[in-house]
Amino acid sequence: MALTRSASQEWGQFGIVTNTFLPWVRTETFDQTELAKSLPTMEASSPLRRMGTAYEDCTPVLAFLASEEARYINGQAIAVDGGRRLIA
Repeated sequence: MALTRSASQEWGQFGIVTNTFLPWVRTETFDQTELAKSLPTMEASSPLRRMGTAYEDCTPVLAFLASEEARYINGQAIAVDGGRRLIA
């Protein structure tokens, strides 16, 4: 977070925005045996009672942040975690 805030102040004068993306998703790279064991506990710890997926939950947010519509969002931490940070 400190690096993002520092970079946003340093590079903002050039019209460059910097943000931090904080995903909480399951991926295909997880060990599937371990994931099967821990998924119920992980999902129970989320207010939405599910884990996000990289494609369905993260891609739209990243596409937005990379777009011109996000030109005034700078120095922020964008959590895509189903609200998990609220209770962690």
